[in-house]
Amino acid sequence: METGKIDRIKREFMKSKKASIQSPCIRNCCLNEKDICLGCFRTLTEITGWGLADDDVRKSILLQGRQRRKVYYKTYPVGKEY
Repeated sequence: METGKIDRIKREFMKSKKASIQSPCIRNCCLNEKDICLGCFRTLTEITGWGLADDDVRKSILLQGRQRRKVYYKTYPVGKEY
């Protein structure tokens, strides 16, 4: 299948979905050594799959991101020199 047709099918699919949960992206992207964004704390796979994810998957991604954020700030507290 040609690339243009695949892209068109993806766009139509995404339009038809009723996903209401918005992306947590804060436009502060910086991936760590584990490919986790230090802005929204999603993995690279979660970021690239967000557009095709339904709300149940998005809720799961957000929950995992919050958990990663907590671990990160316990490990690297704000204001401490490293």
